[in-house]
Amino acid sequence: MVLILVPVSRLSSFQIKFKHMHKFSRKSFVTLCCFFLLMSCKKSKPIDTSLNNLCGDSVYFAGDSFFYDKPWFEGIPTAYQKRMAVKVFRQGMPGAGSTAIADSFEKRRSYFSAPVFVWAGQNNNWSSETVKEDILRITKGHSKFYVFELTSGNLPDRWIGTEYRRHNDQLNNEIEEMVGKEHFIRVIEPMGKLAITAQDSIDVQHGSIPSSYLSDWLHPNEKGNEAIVNSLLQHLKPCR
Repeated sequence: MVLILVPVSRLSSFQIKFKHMHKFSRKSFVTLCCFFLLMSCKKSKPIDTSLNNLCGDSVYFAGDSFFYDKPWFEGIPTAYQKRMAVKVFRQGMPGAGSTAIADSFEKRRSYFSAPVFVWAGQNNNWSSETVKEDILRITKGHSKFYVFELTSGNLPDRWIGTEYRRHNDQLNNEIEEMVGKEHFIRVIEPMGKLAITAQDSIDVQHGSIPSSYLSDWLHPNEKGNEAIVNSLLQHLKPCR
């Protein structure tokens, strides 16, 4: 057995240092525990998924060019973000059909459960069953989702009084019946009440979005985007 002799004076000094070090370590440990506890609470904050309550901190827009922020003016997602002051996730895919939109959204489904706005089928509305199946894929598992009406353009040879237009109207009715009236956002009728010019009135009679609110023959301009957001917020009035 080996004995280590330490002078009393040095022993007292060592005990004092150890005592202070012990206090510091305990304090540090408590501080670290509080820090990790706070971080854990932030990460595990539950997301409200109650119907017609979009007053949470984020929303998701899944769609085609209607949800795409164009270089020359803001799109529907940005217009909504400014009105509601929430974080907006954008999946605007110009020219994409409903299947491409659904495929892209499904890759994000596992880590995203915020409210979802859907505008899908505008570019392949001739395939009714495919559009409806894709919309169901996007909205599957969500209690808080909203599907926008597929709008009508104002080109006479393509929309006004044509079979193509009648097919589009029928598809909208089928989608509304499928997802439920409370989940379906009508756009054409509310915007029809905002007619400004004589041409706007003609467009409304043909069931199209007024020309004053279009950037081309189909897509809304900045004023049109604001009108669509207003229509959306009227539909979701219980949120406010």
